[in-house]
Amino acid sequence: MRIILKPAGAVTILLAFFLITAVAVRRQTADAGTLPNREALPAAAASGNLLADSDINSTAWGMIKTAGAAHAEPAPGPNADLPDARRFVVTLPSTTGSWDIQCYQSLQRPLKRGSHIRLTFWARSPQHCPLAAVIEQVNEPHARYMAKDFVLSPQWQQYVVDAVQNADVPSDLAKLDLQLAQKAGTIDIAGVSLRAITPS
Repeated sequence: MRIILKPAGAVTILLAFFLITAVAVRRQTADAGTLPNREALPAAAASGNLLADSDINSTAWGMIKTAGAAHAEPAPGPNADLPDARRFVVTLPSTTGSWDIQCYQSLQRPLKRGSHIRLTFWARSPQHCPLAAVIEQVNEPHARYMAKDFVLSPQWQQYVVDAVQNADVPSDLAKLDLQLAQKAGTIDIAGVSLRAITPS
């Protein structure tokens, strides 16, 4: 049995084929860009960072001032890979605790008890200001899951903290604080990263 297509029939079949192919490609592209929670994670979180954004000038970072006085402004970063930093100028330190002036960001993923995490950031302070890096509960009683104190160098330096989680931490109940309220002075911060790591 032979099937002979007339020119009009062949054109119709070709048009139908191209239409079906275009719809399939469009659907496949849309499916690839859809995550189960219907919201795409920011680039930093998608790459394994427990923070939504390592850029401390982004809107993912907030600032709390409950005592003392301070303001923040953009500043040049430590190197070509990190050209931008955030400058925190503490004009009046707190007499109650480092937490009274802090920049913070909520965690994007839960942490499990016993998991290993690594915090890295760049910082400097001409006045050798102290900085406390803390992972804690968002709400009272602000239980701490990790805490490390630093005295910053006047030159740019990358600081690293390795820790083991002491409790299960839901992503919506914990935040990373960089607490700055202990001394008057200037603190520049850039390139903050918090990641789960495999111990060596």
